[in-house]
Amino acid sequence: MTGSLQDLVARWVKHIGDVGETLEVGSYDVNGGVRQYLGDDYTGIDMREGPGVGLVMNARELARKFPAGFFKTVVWLETLEHDDCFWESMENIAAVHKQGGHLMVSAATLGMPKHDYPSDYWRFTAEGLWCLVGRYYSVLETGYSDGSVAVLAVRNPREVDIRFV
Repeated sequence: MTGSLQDLVARWVKHIGDVGETLEVGSYDVNGGVRQYLGDDYTGIDMREGPGVGLVMNARELARKFPAGFFKTVVWLETLEHDDCFWESMENIAAVHKQGGHLMVSAATLGMPKHDYPSDYWRFTAEGLWCLVGRYYSVLETGYSDGSVAVLAVRNPREVDIRFV
């Protein structure tokens, strides 16, 4: 993860204040992470065991593992391009996210070269991220960081329809 994305997350966490119970999706620390900004009530998940990973699981399993509204803050950084069914992961993230909670999400943009960790499927524009999160979240801010686009959003107070679980 780039230093500029880490700086953006640090600023967003300062804006949020109390992040509360936090979920990091894709917590495997490949080249630096944001764990140091996320407080003590932290759960890190990834599809493979490694540094920074507390639970080995797929984000598409979140609604089966955690109760609705369990997490106040969700961090989903630099992993969307590696998720072969990111729309199903979004459904599950929204299901376990507390109303009014914050989401920080980033993904590789069109200029980012292919990079397998373990696979690389997608590229996103800001508008693409807005479409992905817009069903459940209101976008507060968009940022750009060395080949990635990032969004800070707040969980909308409406029902979540888990279609893919």
